[in-house]
Amino acid sequence: MITVRPAAEADASVLRKIAVAAYQHYVPRIGRPPAPMTADYAAAARRGQAWLAAEDGEAAGFIILIPQPGHLLLENVAVLPAAQGRGIGARLLAAAVLAPAGYRDPDPGEAGFAASGECLTTFGRDAWFGSGASTAARVFSSRDGGLTWRVATTPIVAGATAGVFALAFRTPLAGVAVGGDFANPTAATRVAALSFLGSPWFSPVSGPAGYRSGVTWVPRTLATLVAVGLTGSDASFDGGLTWHTFDTGQFDTVSCAPDGSCWASGDLGRVAILQQ
Repeated sequence: MITVRPAAEADASVLRKIAVAAYQHYVPRIGRPPAPMTADYAAAARRGQAWLAAEDGEAAGFIILIPQPGHLLLENVAVLPAAQGRGIGARLLAAAVLAPAGYRDPDPGEAGFAASGECLTTFGRDAWFGSGASTAARVFSSRDGGLTWRVATTPIVAGATAGVFALAFRTPLAGVAVGGDFANPTAATRVAALSFLGSPWFSPVSGPAGYRSGVTWVPRTLATLVAVGLTGSDASFDGGLTWHTFDTGQFDTVSCAPDGSCWASGDLGRVAILQQ
């Protein structure tokens, strides 16, 4: 069986061994080792550019994919001579088509909190999803429809039951994340974050009053947001820099229609419309 996975930095020596075996016959022809034989595979693995193929558990080939604006550069593909002719190269080339560049294995325990339906959002070809349940609360982002990805750490609290629960973007350069610890919903420290003009995620001046699982921009307003959670709802009128509690009802998710009307829902069939 042939498998393909992202290469780890610890695989660098294996990648180099494959490259030497695959390219050494060029040395007498050009009078020196070709570039793939001396490449920095540890760096390629750190940058998420290297993918390793194995046949029945044994390393047999690799591919180097470098993200470029709007496309991927296939810099190098190599298969052990003894393993050539068995479809390994074809599987590696398929990875160039199917695998988003920059993808990395999640951290131990890392997952998305999907119950509210707001941990993933899109804006045209831009996409984001939030994560938690590990040592960091992170936001993954793509500017090209999922072809390439980047990941950024937020200041939102992280842990087995904590992280980013919801994301909302007014434009690709104006985003807000909310979350916290659903096992400790009254804790109001590090439960929101903002990113403007591509900046790193940072904490607001004052955040929501506890764990929040839903957030949305309010249409037809300059910079108004609404966030909901188990212990209440909050509003921000300055793009998420400061938040004010306006309701103590329990809701899980919130969304606004183009006409500016906003709806929230929770467990046991609870539904509400925001009176403005």
